[in-house]
Amino acid sequence: MRLALLLLLGLAGCVAGPNTAQSVAVNVAPGFWFGLWHGIIMPVTFVLTLLDPGTMHFYEVANNGGWYNLGFVFGTLVGWNVFRAIRRL
Repeated sequence: MRLALLLLLGLAGCVAGPNTAQSVAVNVAPGFWFGLWHGIIMPVTFVLTLLDPGTMHFYEVANNGGWYNLGFVFGTLVGWNVFRAIRRL
């Protein structure tokens, strides 16, 4: 259980960054797979944003729209189910 938590915290280094770009081309904006990843690590990222709100965000604002949102929702569902499973151990 501790190893899984340590792994999740280590992977949280891939969180969505601050919105430094005023405009991002759609072909380079985060899409479904980034949304899925950001959704999966959202529980850990949410706690980290409470501790240091200025440096990380759990949702990428400059995304490509619907595909990123769909991936984020799916990832959030997966992420919460993983954390529930870890808690049961």
